[in-house]
Amino acid sequence: MTVVPDPQRFVGPEEGLAKRFPIHPAHPERSCWGCDRYCAADALMCGNGSDRTQHPCELFGDDWLAWGAGAPAA
Repeated sequence: MTVVPDPQRFVGPEEGLAKRFPIHPAHPERSCWGCDRYCAADALMCGNGSDRTQHPCELFGDDWLAWGAGAPAA
């Protein structure tokens, strides 16, 4: 049996190219979103600064995916 991922939960390239990016993670404050490692906020491995990178839903709200190039003009 093949499990097909829910397309509403992730965005990103096809399987094998890079990690897919969760649209609405349960606890975005627990991870750094600056690279594909998704390190714990208290154990940053990549040296991407001294603080974690926030998930877009923390910065722009739950409708963050509607913002950007594909969004209709307001």
